[in-house]
Amino acid sequence: MKNIKQWAGIALVSIVLVAAVCSVLLFIDSTCSPLASEACRLWIGFQWETVLAGALGLTGGIFVITSSREQIRAMQEETEKTLSQAKLHRADEISAALYLARDAAADIHTWADDKVDFFEGLREQVRRGQLRPERLNGTVFAASAELTERCDHIKKIVTTHQMHSLDYKVTAQLVKLAKSVSIVTKPDSVPEDRKIPYDTLCHWQKIAESRPAAAAAIKEIDRQIAHIRERCGITD
Repeated sequence: MKNIKQWAGIALVSIVLVAAVCSVLLFIDSTCSPLASEACRLWIGFQWETVLAGALGLTGGIFVITSSREQIRAMQEETEKTLSQAKLHRADEISAALYLARDAAADIHTWADDKVDFFEGLREQVRRGQLRPERLNGTVFAASAELTERCDHIKKIVTTHQMHSLDYKVTAQLVKLAKSVSIVTKPDSVPEDRKIPYDTLCHWQKIAESRPAAAAAIKEIDRQIAHIRERCGITD
């Protein structure tokens, strides 16, 4: 649309310019008609109409060539845009299962972050005697059960798509993430607290360990998605 307006403006200016030139030449013709000076005789003998017609024809040809080039360029840009969209659609279609797995892993990572922060706040209240340990225990066990459900969802994704959509590195990291539900033997990364039962700390630990497992899975998924986009010819 922008190019059309631009060329329409140029054409309008050209028409006005040609009309002005013709008016000037016709005025000179009418002025020289009753005169017999040497300059007028030379002017009368000059076939300016033929020269002007040739110039206009040449200008018109230049306009046609230029506009044709613009149309070709616009068609090439549209073709490239369509091809780029087709490549992107193809890459997204191939990566559909990867995006599904990535969303599930990212959801676990965000959820576990929030839960661990929440547990820390409850543990501080237990230390101060503002909250009974049983409340923290119940919250941690409920979150552990929710983690089991989330990891079951990861397992279903792996079972459904590992043969056709997930490479072995992505599959390995997703399987590792799904195994976050396994009870750890020792709560290494969770601060020990005598008021909190050992089993509660173990469940807290596995929720905390699901975060790096989810991050590793996301990293491998992003790698495979980038590889698919490269194979489909997407460079940006």
